[in-house]
Amino acid sequence: MALKNHSPTPADQAFVEDVKAVMGKHIVANQWGADRPLALLSVIVGQLVAMQDQTRFTSAQVMEVVAKNIEDGNQRAVEQMAAQKPAGHA
Repeated sequence: MALKNHSPTPADQAFVEDVKAVMGKHIVANQWGADRPLALLSVIVGQLVAMQDQTRFTSAQVMEVVAKNIEDGNQRAVEQMAAQKPAGHA
């Protein structure tokens, strides 16, 4: 499984935004903190990892994709928060 660095396509971004909207709805309705959706989405990622074709990809390759995309998502979130920070605040 080759790791490719690319910008998300519009369809990729739409999928991510839809997931975030559903997640936000449940966070508000159930008064969840940030840890609960993280745990629940991690369960889903684990299930997706289990569904990978073991004749095409090793466990290490799949986990590398997961780790790389977690890093990318974290970096994007940090950049978005930094861009939205009001001036004069630490």
